[in-house]
Amino acid sequence: MKELTTQIITKNGNIRIIKVELEDELADWLVTQTHAIYHDFLLSEYKAKCVERKETRRTQSLDKSLENGFDVKDESLESEEETLLRLTLEQAISRLNSQQQWIVRQLYYVGRKQVDLSKELGISKSAMTQQISVIRSALKKILKNFQE
Repeated sequence: MKELTTQIITKNGNIRIIKVELEDELADWLVTQTHAIYHDFLLSEYKAKCVERKETRRTQSLDKSLENGFDVKDESLESEEETLLRLTLEQAISRLNSQQQWIVRQLYYVGRKQVDLSKELGISKSAMTQQISVIRSALKKILKNFQE
C-alpha cells in the first residue's frame, strides 16, 4: 500500500492536505496521470472513505465515539450523489475522441472561451460551435446508454 496526498481548499479558504492509501499498482499508475485526474481520483477515494467512516460512526456507541473523537463534516465535499454524477460524466467524456475530450476539458474545466479554442485549432467560430453541438449530442447518447 502507498499513501498519496493532494491539497483541497475548504469553504473557509484553508488549504487542507488529504491522504489516501492505495494499492501499489494503482498508486504507481495514478502518479503518471494528469494533475486533474490524480486530484479528482484521490478526492473521490477520500470522500468514499468519509462515507464509510460516517456509516461506521452510526453504529458506534456514544462512549466509543467520544473515545475516537468526532469527525466534522467538511461542507466543501460534494455529496455521494454528486460524486457519482461527476464520475459518470468523466466516464462518458473518456469515450469521446481525444480532440473532443480536450475541447470539453478546456471549455468546462479550464473555463476557456470558444473563440480562443477555435483560434488555437485554426477553425472558424461557427465550426467550433458545430463541434460543440456534436460533442453534446455524443455525450447525451453515451449517458443515455449508461442509464439503460
